[in-house]
Amino acid sequence: LLLTTDGEAAHRLSHPSSEVERTYVATVIGKADAAVEIAMDGVVLDDGPVFPKRVEARRLGRDRWDFEVTITEGRKREVRRLCSALKLGVERLVRIQFGPVELGDLPVGSTRKLTPRERTRLAAVGR
Repeated sequence: LLLTTDGEAAHRLSHPSSEVERTYVATVIGKADAAVEIAMDGVVLDDGPVFPKRVEARRLGRDRWDFEVTITEGRKREVRRLCSALKLGVERLVRIQFGPVELGDLPVGSTRKLTPRERTRLAAVGR
């Protein structure tokens, strides 16, 4: 979650034409290894197709996976709907990266200020 009082920057970061990459990790139940190939070929959702930039699956246990997806549009509940279309049950979903800003090991409930490098890179988005 990024907070800003700069409406122009918020628009640039959220508008699909800027193609800002967002990376999510969904802890899922199902056949995520097979779903990777299907997802990379594109999946049609009710509001149009989604073509992830990157998809990876890491086994956590029997039929339980971390399913990492990078997209650029960020439509409403897009990752959850993608997982549903791939017949994957979502237990947990976390956005770990938004453009140049990475969540890293920030504890739950904590905040931090952007680094100067992140500010510079975010300011360049969509320009």
